[in-house]
Amino acid sequence: MAKGKRSKKWWFLGGAVVLVLAVVVAGRTAGLENILSTTVKVKEAGLEKKLIVDWYRRTSLIDHVFSPQETLDAFYRSRYKEWGDFVDQPYQVKIARSARKITLTLQRDGGVWIDRVQHPLRIEKKITVESGKPGFNVAYTLTNTGDEKLSACFGFESNWGVSGGDDHEHAYVIWPGGSMKPLDTIETVLATQEVAIVVERFGRKLMRLSEPADWWQFPIETVSLSEAGFERTYQGTTFLAHWPLELEPGAVWKMKAQVELI
Repeated sequence: MAKGKRSKKWWFLGGAVVLVLAVVVAGRTAGLENILSTTVKVKEAGLEKKLIVDWYRRTSLIDHVFSPQETLDAFYRSRYKEWGDFVDQPYQVKIARSARKITLTLQRDGGVWIDRVQHPLRIEKKITVESGKPGFNVAYTLTNTGDEKLSACFGFESNWGVSGGDDHEHAYVIWPGGSMKPLDTIETVLATQEVAIVVERFGRKLMRLSEPADWWQFPIETVSLSEAGFERTYQGTTFLAHWPLELEPGAVWKMKAQVELI
């Protein structure tokens, strides 16, 4: 058999998955050799639409800069275009300690790429943890260090791994006004300063912002093979609070966030 680069291709046909291993030689399909076709079960229709590959690690206080035209669906599916270079790049770190408080300052002089032009942007976030208080505070400062106006959207992402989060009766999100949503909901909430994540057997987590934000909420899920077939499993929930960003040269934008465990 001629040597070549192997590539795997998947076809999803109703409730079955067919895997074809093709041999590609010199960038062209030279033919299919030793075709292996395997039919397997899936536990729900349309599961292939839930196969999403994240390009960065889903942690918290992840800083995003993107176009105001981006959508929840594109962000959820990792198909949006990230304008900034803050998501997976290093920040400078400073630590200050006192008797009852620790402050961690993270700062990055990065860039926002719009139409292949880099616009300098500095992001600083100060994370403060105080003894005896179950939670932490974050103070954001964004500075346009360039010579041109910067127009974009800025948002920070937080991810919460919640045991039993797919139990809709005992685990849910409460938005202002008493609106309750399951943790695995895909949802947009506008102009809101706080959200509560509730798991009745553990308690609640409350996020408060100093400035009203638009929020995107969606689940983190894996697709894996069990004895009953391929299935979707809830792992956690993502929240992205975001704002329009209009910064003249030298201008500064500030926001504070509080996370409290109750």
